[in-house]
Amino acid sequence: MRKKTFRIFLLLVLLQSSMSTTYAQSTDLNTGISDHTADSVDAIPFLLSYNTYQQSNQRFLSVSSAEKELSIAREQKSLEAEVQALNKISDAYIAAGQSKNALRQLRRLLKLKNLTEDEHAVSHLYYNLAVVMARMKNYPAALSCFYKAGNTRAHHLFKMRRKRYLYLDSTYYSFQDNAEEPATTDHPVLNDSLLDASLQYLEQAADTVTTDQPAEQLQPTSLIDAFMDDKRASSYAIAIHVKQPVAGKKKIFTGLGNVGHMFITLTKFNKDRSFVSSTFGFYPEKGLMIPVNPIFPESPSVIKNDRFRSWDEMVGRFVSQKDFSRILEFIDKNSNTLYHLNRFNCSDFALAIAELAHIRIGETSGKWPLGKGNNPATTGQSILAGKFSNLETDSPSGLFACTNNLFAVYK
Repeated sequence: MRKKTFRIFLLLVLLQSSMSTTYAQSTDLNTGISDHTADSVDAIPFLLSYNTYQQSNQRFLSVSSAEKELSIAREQKSLEAEVQALNKISDAYIAAGQSKNALRQLRRLLKLKNLTEDEHAVSHLYYNLAVVMARMKNYPAALSCFYKAGNTRAHHLFKMRRKRYLYLDSTYYSFQDNAEEPATTDHPVLNDSLLDASLQYLEQAADTVTTDQPAEQLQPTSLIDAFMDDKRASSYAIAIHVKQPVAGKKKIFTGLGNVGHMFITLTKFNKDRSFVSSTFGFYPEKGLMIPVNPIFPESPSVIKNDRFRSWDEMVGRFVSQKDFSRILEFIDKNSNTLYHLNRFNCSDFALAIAELAHIRIGETSGKWPLGKGNNPATTGQSILAGKFSNLETDSPSGLFACTNNLFAVYK
């Protein structure tokens, strides 16, 4: 009897070591993809602002080539060419994951914005700012810049290269011809002067941007109450974040307890240009005698602050006041629901909120030893493959799609 009990205990320990979902630690992101498999994706977030450029299947310029274009534009004293060259330089830095260098170029470009008549170039500028701000975890600023990008429909382009997809981010959207109840036609919190000040600060602090920290528990009531600030709202926004166990791969778990994570950012922009923003996720309670595992998949749940959590993919949008209220109601009703590895985990929580925001991600479910369900690995791959849509338009229109680019491969 003792031998049988010991064997059962040993099995639990082994399973826990491979599939623990306590999220007590997060392994470092694998920044290179050396062993490509059928489900690997080389993700290169990139903006295509012109229809003709999109159709041409042209790759982005290298930094050196774009800088040569900038030199020529300045020699010829061509403002429009200079603006286009600065956008191309920022594209190259963004694709290489060099946010600080991209910020420097975008600040220069922001000063020229009012001198150019090229609306596509201005949209390009704000979109690139949105991507950089999102990667630096300044989500309100990212969504503000996404709002400002406006006036151009979303486009997707998927280009095959050696049997792998290069994913090209997209997201332009005119907020005034979408939903029956648009959030607002007012501008969100950041005007250009505030934006430039924010960029200057981020540029100086880029090397000290906070990385992953242990997530602290939040009280659901305090999370919800923060948005009840008695201030008149100008707009509301949501972002869904996905942290895969291995960036760019459909590997549901790896190492000691690394199963990835999905979490949410909610933002309320106010008329007085203040804002309230919270980034949080759904977790199993920590410190249990037997942590959640495939044999014991259920535990009490907690909400934790994911403000400093890293991510691999992100999809966001602006929503109506009615939808935002429904999301808060869902959090209030489900924040104490039991965590279940197969039926209601962090991915289920985030995907349910996504549906309330009219965001649908195609394939989200996969299998693991003794279980199956929604998970970050499969969801992340669907985003990389462009399998997501705005349910109000039945297309990607109105969605801000972004990847963190830490696993991008320069060709």
